[in-house]
Amino acid sequence: MLRNKEAFGWAFRLIRMKKIVLAQDMTVDEVMRRWPTTIRVFIDFKMHCVGCPIGTFHSVDEASREHKIDAVALLHALLLVTSN
Repeated sequence: MLRNKEAFGWAFRLIRMKKIVLAQDMTVDEVMRRWPTTIRVFIDFKMHCVGCPIGTFHSVDEASREHKIDAVALLHALLLVTSN
């Protein structure tokens, strides 16, 4: 789970309002398949998740920890491209 959920209060409200079901516990593969525009976000964060077999097991939060990426910043970027 995200360590700083308070910072994402607005994002979780946005998810409910638009009925977008993006959560940090979804697998990376699931996110990229459901919203192909998120592929660019993973690439921009220097995460080589596209085509990685571990992407089917790692959640977004786990992947951010493995790659030493700020989970809050990653989820924020993912939410921006999925909410358009």
